[in-house]
Amino acid sequence: MTSQLTTVCCRRCGQDLPRTFFSKRVWKSHRANAGYMPICSACNSSAQVAPEVRTFAVESPHGSRTWTRAAEDGRAHGGSTGAVETVNIVQNTCDLCCKQSTKLFKCGRCRIKRYCSLECQTQDWTLGVHKQSCRKSCTRCGEPFSESTECHASHPLHMKTDLGSTHGEHRINKYRCEACGQKWSEIRNGWDKGVHPTDDDAVSFYGARWCFCGPHTLDTVSSCDTRMIKSDSVDLKFGTGLQSKIDALCRDAPSVKRLTITSSTEKDYYFEAGFTLAHRLLKLKCLHVIDVRMNKLTLSESLTPHLQELFLQNIGDECELEIALPSLRDIKIHYLETSTTTINKMLRMATGLVTFNTYKLIIDGELVFAGRELQTVKLHRSDCLSAVSIWAPQLLSLNLQACYAIQKVTILDEHEMKAQLPICSDVSRRIVVNLENASVPQRVIDYLLAHPRVSQVEGIDDDEEDWIDTLPPDHYMTHFPKSRLCTACMAVRNGDDCKSQ
Repeated sequence: MTSQLTTVCCRRCGQDLPRTFFSKRVWKSHRANAGYMPICSACNSSAQVAPEVRTFAVESPHGSRTWTRAAEDGRAHGGSTGAVETVNIVQNTCDLCCKQSTKLFKCGRCRIKRYCSLECQTQDWTLGVHKQSCRKSCTRCGEPFSESTECHASHPLHMKTDLGSTHGEHRINKYRCEACGQKWSEIRNGWDKGVHPTDDDAVSFYGARWCFCGPHTLDTVSSCDTRMIKSDSVDLKFGTGLQSKIDALCRDAPSVKRLTITSSTEKDYYFEAGFTLAHRLLKLKCLHVIDVRMNKLTLSESLTPHLQELFLQNIGDECELEIALPSLRDIKIHYLETSTTTINKMLRMATGLVTFNTYKLIIDGELVFAGRELQTVKLHRSDCLSAVSIWAPQLLSLNLQACYAIQKVTILDEHEMKAQLPICSDVSRRIVVNLENASVPQRVIDYLLAHPRVSQVEGIDDDEEDWIDTLPPDHYMTHFPKSRLCTACMAVRNGDDCKSQ
């Protein structure tokens, strides 16, 4: 039997390096991680000396563990070719001395490390190299620490950005990870035939399969490095027994701080039944529910007293929402039609709110905001929203983009919460208002322009009036009978005063 065997050799003495680097792909991934280079125990070469990658054509006799290398070796990166040689090599090497042996012994404690002799095992343990990692878990992925396997950390679901999808024979979803900055595609076969895969095995990946792919580590991962699997994070996907998994959170993960519930495909949302989340998770700080139909969602001080970040997307208009949390600081809601009373109750209780961001939040009536720390309010495509009232001394941005029914905007100067502010607090922060594609009366625009706290009103199109002035009067009067002809300048006006007056 003939096949390919790839080895990584010391560039100085030619000895094979540990099995971790037997694969070109593995070596390239390690090479990208500065500070982690293999060290040859035979000649003790520098860790920064790049090893040589050799690929051999090998033949293995039937029933034998000895391989015969009878082909030329070449460098993977340089492309140069060496001399033809015939030697005997074995499949296994010692993890300490890198010597080849037909029989290796595993560490009786972790069953991962392999040695050619008792002396190598004793030396490795005495030096403290294996003693520090034996039966310990990788701080990045949580798996048992091993130098012969790779550390794989999947992309965090809460940091996955959807870049769109394509339909056809295959369904291709494109994503970008905010943790590592890489992009990848998930390809689902049989989409055109009505196949409804919910198992990850039915999905093929193209691009960055892992958020992190490299060596295991026992060191503490930096707090700014989010390419890891955190023990206090739980990711639940739609599938058989999702409700039972949610119910078991109190027992199996009482210390969970970040909970993400999502579906595998858009089809899951239409086929699934509604779920309920009204559980006591005392340490929960972040909750994301994405494309999962919910029947009931209850968040209160008695259930989730420390919840600070909430993201709800496409949870179903029939969902019974009961959210009353003073600890909430960041609220994001996409695709939801509910009552104004429900949202106003949530806003009234969220006294520490900093950011409120919505897209297609369909509510009819007036939203009332009151927060000492509120800085950003974004209401994008709230089609039926008629009025907004805000008291927020720290407010910096008010976005009413594409709100077609806005009739009133009020920025309050007084509120009962004002007495809780420090005496020396700065209450003169300027506000930027965005009215792009929003249908608001002229009186609302005039009110915002005249308000002392408003520094800029974006999205006001001044070109429309100039375009009206260039139209023939009879043509405009035919199409817009409510307009009038100014007697002073003979220009068409639509209820506004003439500029020349």
